[in-house]
Amino acid sequence: MVAASFAFTGHTVPWDSLWLSGLLVLHLLAIAFWAGAFWPLLVATRHSDRNGVAQLMAAFSVVATIVVPLLAGAGLVMAWRLVGSWSALATTAYGLILLVKILIVAGMLALAALNKWRFVPTLRQGKDALERLRRSILGEAALAVVVFIATAVLTSVPPPAGGNTAEYIRHGFNSNQIIHTSAGSLNLMLTVTPADAGENIIELKVSGIDGATIDIQSVTLNLGSPDLGIENLPRVMTRTGAGSYRHDGPELAVPGRWRLNADLLVSDFEKRTAEFIVDIKDKHRLR
Repeated sequence: MVAASFAFTGHTVPWDSLWLSGLLVLHLLAIAFWAGAFWPLLVATRHSDRNGVAQLMAAFSVVATIVVPLLAGAGLVMAWRLVGSWSALATTAYGLILLVKILIVAGMLALAALNKWRFVPTLRQGKDALERLRRSILGEAALAVVVFIATAVLTSVPPPAGGNTAEYIRHGFNSNQIIHTSAGSLNLMLTVTPADAGENIIELKVSGIDGATIDIQSVTLNLGSPDLGIENLPRVMTRTGAGSYRHDGPELAVPGRWRLNADLLVSDFEKRTAEFIVDIKDKHRLR
């Protein structure tokens, strides 16, 4: 039940299809099995019956051989959906944290392989093998804690992808830039007009997975550009209708790549964040 609940309120986005929600639930159940096995296996390694421990580890290995690949496969598919590109994996905060998480999981897999093919087969040979197995399982458990910490950090960092796509519609010398992304179960569409350096109209529309408009309490837009050395400028968007919000202003005065981070107050108990990448053009150069 807990795993299934994350399909509706999990940190990963976007959940625009049932198969993605299913992957998340599968991923959570698999990690619960793997991490939950550490304690009983550690207790077993304190037992003097090395033959019994070997049989237990062999039985666990059969199940783990099925569960762990499912965990890794589901995790990699979701990771790619969230990051969207190899460059984002190495150049964004979300991508770097995710990369660290993947490397730590790889370390856990290496220890698991060491247990399966080296320590368990030598259990019947002496107590030293049992002690080595115990230390290896402790190492896996410690790495699992670090994975959980990295996952917790990821929940506060907007993914660079998450369905973040942009389209440009030109009208003469002006252009409307439209960016689509998601925040949890919310679908977001941000329009920047004319997407040139100077005065711009920024509009945000919020809807659900089914396309129906969703009205939220407030939207705060943080406009900044790390590439240009511009710190975030917080601006509260004005509600213009159900699920529609707008800000007019000169903040996007410098051409280049801007990051617009939206803090969405859905309710008194729920807050979502989303990131939009906007390319502001030099209108004089375009002409």
